[in-house]
Amino acid sequence: MLESSFGAFYRYQLPTVIFESGINLNDRFIKTFETSYLNNIGSLIQPFSTNRTSINGMAGLSFVPNSFVIQKGNIASGFRSPNLAELSSNGLQEGVYRYEIGNPALKVEQNINEDITLEIQSNKSFISFSGFYN
Repeated sequence: MLESSFGAFYRYQLPTVIFESGINLNDRFIKTFETSYLNNIGSLIQPFSTNRTSINGMAGLSFVPNSFVIQKGNIASGFRSPNLAELSSNGLQEGVYRYEIGNPALKVEQNINEDITLEIQSNKSFISFSGFYN
């Protein structure tokens, strides 16, 4: 298994506004080999090689009208690539007492999430209200 990632981040700040953005490229390469007891000729899961690539990004904006209030909003994408067990398992999973069969054709899961935040602070207190949607 070989995993790699490349990312870039940009931040631009004005007196009352901060803009941030980023991009990330992720790659997971998995190659399996024939073994005499697990995936020999005729077994359900054959040796395979697969490559899963995902591009994700984010953008955020913060508004700071004074030293007491901060308003933030972000939108981002995320991913989850299938792991080796999900792609190639074929047998009893000890501890959970079930038989699992992998699927080498599983795809990358992608999502988009958004969040907003309002923060109010003083010398003696801090209050934060946040909402998140995925």
